[in-house]
Amino acid sequence: MCARLLEVANRSSFRRTGEPVATVRDAISVMGVPMALSQALALALDTGSSFRSPALAQSARHHQAQAEAVGSEAQKLALVLGKKALEFQTAGLLSRMGELAVLNVMDQFVQQGGELTEGDIENGLREWAKQYGNTLKVQWRLPLAIRQMSGAVHYLAREDVRQNLLIMRVAGLIAGGQAENPECSRLLRHLGLEDWLESRKKTSDTGSG
Repeated sequence: MCARLLEVANRSSFRRTGEPVATVRDAISVMGVPMALSQALALALDTGSSFRSPALAQSARHHQAQAEAVGSEAQKLALVLGKKALEFQTAGLLSRMGELAVLNVMDQFVQQGGELTEGDIENGLREWAKQYGNTLKVQWRLPLAIRQMSGAVHYLAREDVRQNLLIMRVAGLIAGGQAENPECSRLLRHLGLEDWLESRKKTSDTGSG
């Protein structure tokens, strides 16, 4: 945790004076308590390194990376729309909680001598991740708004035009490599950001050049 906080605080986007951040206290001061808590959540959900099964560990790393990508994209969209970004990033980080929890149960099974094929892993995730994740979110008494936002990453009814949920669905599509999907374009129009991806791409190309 200390290493993660120091690494994030020393990224160029957080550095203010040009001097390296060397203590956890300074790191939290630089990034702020909400961002520090968000980093703690991301690390708490990252359980892949403790898995005994290489296949399960690889799957966990994939879903963890997806969750972090969704959180990052949701944060960017929220800031563009003048919203507080932390709850969007949190919802994104929680968007793969069901998958990570199911993988953890599977690894416990392996540690007790069980065997799983790749097909078993895929079927288990498909059948149980959503249900298990929703159950955990209720048991942990997460706010309904956060639960709905994290769920919208995976699915949002066409008639649902609540802005916070639109943001999360767009973030899920972009993080999943579906920025060109017609659904993504439609939702961005609803948000008034139909040209946002193109302008971001031009900015990125200019910066890399």
